[in-house]
Amino acid sequence: MRWFIFVLGSLATFRLSHLIAKERGPLAVFERLRNAMPAGRGSAKEWLSCIFCFSLSASALVCLILWCGGLNLSWGTGLCIGSASAPSR
Repeated sequence: MRWFIFVLGSLATFRLSHLIAKERGPLAVFERLRNAMPAGRGSAKEWLSCIFCFSLSASALVCLILWCGGLNLSWGTGLCIGSASAPSR
């Protein structure tokens, strides 16, 4: 059962990362959020537009949700969920 939650966490992380970084969203809310951020190297706009960068934050959010749900997680699990959800180039 633990592997199933791991797979669901990885898929949720990928979906959340892809939604924020690449899609417009309902009423273009995510596109407007990305465009409202200041541009430049190392900026919040670059962080929100990069699926690899944002997937680390998304995996932390997914791990927090799983932990609040009663699942005992280690740092290794969080890193595995983040790396498993990162798309290959």
